Amino acid sequence: MLNLFRNIIINYLFFISITTVNAQSSETKMFTINGHIIGQHTDSLLVMYTNGSGRYIKNYVPVKNQMFRITDTLLTPISITIRSAKYRQYSITEAELTLYAEAGNNYLALEDGNYSKAKLPDNPTQRDLNYLNSQIKESKIYLDAAIVEKQTTIQNQGVKMDSLVERQIMNEIDSLRIIKSKRVADVTKTFIQSHPQSYVSLRHFYSIIDFTEPGELLPLFFGLAPFLQQTLPGKQLLQTLTAIDESREGNPLPKIDMVDLKGNVFNTDILLKDGPILFDFWASWCIPCLQDVPQVKRMAALYASKGLTVIFVSIDGKDEMAWKKAIEKYDLDSYRHFLVQGNSIDSITKNLAVQGIPDKILVDKKGEIIYRKLGSGTDLLWLSLKKIFPED
Repeated sequence: MLNLFRNIIINYLFFISITTVNAQSSETKMFTINGHIIGQHTDSLLVMYTNGSGRYIKNYVPVKNQMFRITDTLLTPISITIRSAKYRQYSITEAELTLYAEAGNNYLALEDGNYSKAKLPDNPTQRDLNYLNSQIKESKIYLDAAIVEKQTTIQNQGVKMDSLVERQIMNEIDSLRIIKSKRVADVTKTFIQSHPQSYVSLRHFYSIIDFTEPGELLPLFFGLAPFLQQTLPGKQLLQTLTAIDESREGNPLPKIDMVDLKGNVFNTDILLKDGPILFDFWASWCIPCLQDVPQVKRMAALYASKGLTVIFVSIDGKDEMAWKKAIEKYDLDSYRHFLVQGNSIDSITKNLAVQGIPDKILVDKKGEIIYRKLGSGTDLLWLSLKKIFPED
């Protein structure tokens, strides 16, 4: 069985690293993106990236006379995600894009609601990304069409569809998504192996982790060019891969004592008596974490009666108010919650080798870790749950 760890994205680049590697300021260079955007909703743009100091930046950039400008430091070519201020009015492909900026001036032209037609910076890293994206698109085009067809079938039938038939189609969709994810990972792995000096290979390494045996990850990493390994993202990736190697599936879950949101004291040994445990490490500000919440709630609804315990572990830290507001906003009051702060970081995140969020860990009733995913997405988690909770 494939060992299931993962991702954060090019579309996975929302990954937030908890462990920080210090950067030398003397190595940083300046970059500038001079942008032009046309369309209706062009007052501001949401921009997300990690700068040359290792700091995660999430800012709204003003647009004046259809022009905008982004300036900061970098150590290596950096991935920048730009999102429309009216993100929810469009599909994700038309309201969000990820590009690579290199030192110096970079030019970007956008049309609101039509980001897929953007004129992107012309630099070697961006050209590598464009090539990889074209290969990925070609590898999954037929699977995407098949998924849309089955989703349309369910939508057209609506309440008239028999529940068993609907469940069967949903299972088929889940299977197609898994096949698509594996195909994309295979294409990406091939790219990494054939482009060991590309920053795109380093940044996209997370997307192949789910479909690569843990024992193969470190050798594949060390196949990258030495200068990539020594970059700040390279060092962070090595820490993640080392942690994964040390906390593989099949390893026992360490005993962890916790106090939940309601003040109840409990530990994992007691919870395992009821059945499997799903840990969901998240934060109120983590967009990919929140995107997975509906699926995790659906899992709890299906399997709680069979013994599954869902534990949301937040790293909001001292911002307890934001944590509680998010629990209320996303209707999570009925689940167990734990806030990581102070010394509890050592007892939970270190014991479970949590390197970033989102991170989901599924433990069977014997106390063995049977699934782990670093990054957003739940397709493979569904597959693992169906194996430990077979349908009657």
